[in-house]
Amino acid sequence: MKFFYLIISFLLFTGFAVLAQPDSNTQKQLFLDQSTILLKGSGKWRADNPAYKRTDEWSVESYGYEFEKGIQESTLKLKITGYIPAKSMKVIFWDGFYYWNHHKNTLAYISVNVEGVVTLGLADSIGVSFLSLLLDIINKKGLIEYHKDIQFLQNDQLQSISYKWQQERWMKNNEMIWKRE
Repeated sequence: MKFFYLIISFLLFTGFAVLAQPDSNTQKQLFLDQSTILLKGSGKWRADNPAYKRTDEWSVESYGYEFEKGIQESTLKLKITGYIPAKSMKVIFWDGFYYWNHHKNTLAYISVNVEGVVTLGLADSIGVSFLSLLLDIINKKGLIEYHKDIQFLQNDQLQSISYKWQQERWMKNNEMIWKRE
């Protein structure tokens, strides 16, 4: 019985993506469709930081996703920002982009943060309203952390859930709800 629940949990977690993975042309079109939705309006999204501390002058009150069109249709730029109210300052934490990797025939992601940490990723699955990426986060010493980011897009709301590979399993790292600005 325990095995049965494990299988059901796995299928729900992956959104049945393993069983119904669309072909690469369909996946590319799904990414292009999602890009159009993400870029709608200003292309800016905001999420409150649940760990915000008013008493800490460097605490980030909210995070931002800033999407822009890339150099061609299958590229999408993304800046991840934060707002520090005590300093009346917006900071850019990550600068990167999504692109269609023609060699691997899938969506890829690359970004760099302010400390020189690099993130490289490939889509695990793409659906009509979700995207799952497997990411290697490489620090300046060359050490790698493995992450999985899942995004659910619906109307003017984006839910992101981040997992980190620890102790031989995916452990939830954080979850945020982003609203269109």
